[in-house]
Amino acid sequence: MQIFKRNIILLILAIVAINSAHAGTWIVAGAAATNNGSTIIAATDEDSRWNGFFSTNIHGVTALAAEVPGGTMPDPEFAATEIALRLTDNATSCREAILTISDILQTAPVGDTYATIAIADAKEAWIIEYAGKGECGALWAAVRLPDTATCVYSGKAMLHKLPQKDYRNCIYSPEIFQYAKQVHKFAEKNVELDFAKCFAPAKYTEPDNNCELIYSNLYAPTPTERYWRIPNRHISIYDIAKTLRNQQYSHAYYSFIADTNSAREDYMRSLIYYAPGSPELSVFLPIFRNAQAIPNILDPQQNTPIYSLLDSIENGIKNRQIPMRELRSLQISLEDSISVDVKVALEQIPEFDDEEIAIELLKDLADIWAQKFAENYKTLIDKYCRNKETE
Repeated sequence: MQIFKRNIILLILAIVAINSAHAGTWIVAGAAATNNGSTIIAATDEDSRWNGFFSTNIHGVTALAAEVPGGTMPDPEFAATEIALRLTDNATSCREAILTISDILQTAPVGDTYATIAIADAKEAWIIEYAGKGECGALWAAVRLPDTATCVYSGKAMLHKLPQKDYRNCIYSPEIFQYAKQVHKFAEKNVELDFAKCFAPAKYTEPDNNCELIYSNLYAPTPTERYWRIPNRHISIYDIAKTLRNQQYSHAYYSFIADTNSAREDYMRSLIYYAPGSPELSVFLPIFRNAQAIPNILDPQQNTPIYSLLDSIENGIKNRQIPMRELRSLQISLEDSISVDVKVALEQIPEFDDEEIAIELLKDLADIWAQKFAENYKTLIDKYCRNKETE
């Protein structure tokens, strides 16, 4: 019941996220930037399968957080990941969540932490950053991502020039100007304050080459003055999956795409595509929000065969036993079949009169595809690797 109340999809992955100052690379897309009208948060984790974290709730409010390196880590209770979790406790929108973080950060003992939180609901997405003031409280700012824009984060502070007079799309703690003057980096209230340069560690405010590559893959190569860019065409879940599958992330331990759409039923509003292991070698599997934990077969804390299968696939590719074209063909085949099943679920399951039955069917869908994933990968390994071993 507690899990349900806190509305966590991937509770297992949250446990040790507090030990990480870097949570991979994120992609956030506004609803008008995507081809299906969904707000999307996606991420890949290159460090450890234990470092990933995100939370989502029945209203589709989804949050992802990480501390920017350079500061001391706060107590686990006040880590950025835990604060992001609290934002999705009861919020029905991003704006409600921002009111919550305002209350939390008034007194939270976050030390000198600088953190970034991406948060999205079915209509809009925001980037929140905060800088600890020492023993008590933090300075913070939240800026809305334009509906037509996409944003990429890779461990660097992002909120630079704040549009101070755009009160609808920029919300911040009022004392940031006072503190900015104290550090002699800002003097005029009528000009745009560079939040990151004032309060983040200097080495973590410069652009990241990883971000440039991802923007290019998402058809958004032209820089803007802010932390976001406008793609020159609509981006799809396939585009984002392909970007996360880039060889640069071949050592990632997991990836996910959270697709939130207000046109769906509450229990279907947030759809997670989750790839255990490296996205280069894995498959993005569907998990609807109602599934209160990832399927057991994908749980890295359980002694399941899926991660050993992925290790065998990786070794088979490195040793040239498994042709890469065969793996890619299998991935495409499975994901094409998944897209058909998801489409059918989105069309038919809301017609069930009994919501509990509908929710159980969605949970079964996640389990079925996790099992198909394991079975097909085992068959591929048997076909190419076991035969070689017996020759």
